[in-house]
Parts: sequence; C-alpha cells; structure tokens
Amino acid sequence: MARLGDAIGTEPAAPTAAAWFALLHTSNPTPELSVFADDRFAGHVAFLQWLDGRGWLVAAGPLGDQDGAGLTVARVPGDKVGELVEAAHQQDASVAEGLFDVLVRPWQVRFATPHSR
Repeated sequence: MARLGDAIGTEPAAPTAAAWFALLHTSNPTPELSVFADDRFAGHVAFLQWLDGRGWLVAAGPLGDQDGAGLTVARVPGDKVGELVEAAHQQDASVAEGLFDVLVRPWQVRFATPHSR
C-alpha cells in the first residue's frame, strides 16, 4: 500500500503531541473599577474566543480567592506553543494594554477525561 510520503519521496510528518498550558492572569485594576467593567476586558474575551476558534481553549474563568485573577487552560499542538505564548502577550489586548499581566506555565497533565485528550 502506498503512503503519501512514498509518493513524494519523504516520510509523512509525525503527528505533534499536544501541550497543555495554564495562563495565569493577574490584574492591574484601578481601585474604583472591576476588571469586568473595564473597557479593556473586551480584549480578553476576544482572545479567549480566538483560542476557542482554534480548538485550544479547555476552560477559563476567574479565581475565587483573588480579585482580578483568573486562569485559562489551553491545549495546543506541540508545534504551536510559540504561537500561544506570543498571542497571550501580544494578541490579548487586555494584556498588551496593561489591564492584566499574564504568566504562561506549561502544565504536565497526568490525568484527564477521554474527551479532553
């Protein structure tokens, strides 16, 4: 049986393993304004929609023990890690405009339900 790689003289590319990341967001709010009421928050929602559109968004939401802090969990193809990191800092307008700081942390998932793998 012929393979695509045989037809063009190279081996087909191996699938890239998925990489998981936790994006930890902390706010730089003005004292009188919630992050949710800040106009710049719309840029964060747009970033989350961008992640979702690529099938990378697993979950996102505020952390209950710190005002203005949140967590986004993303699962990306291994060859797209750089794109995720760059986008988290530059494409998320809420980060680029100073509403949030973001720390992108690799996450070694040991257990997950079958639908999240």
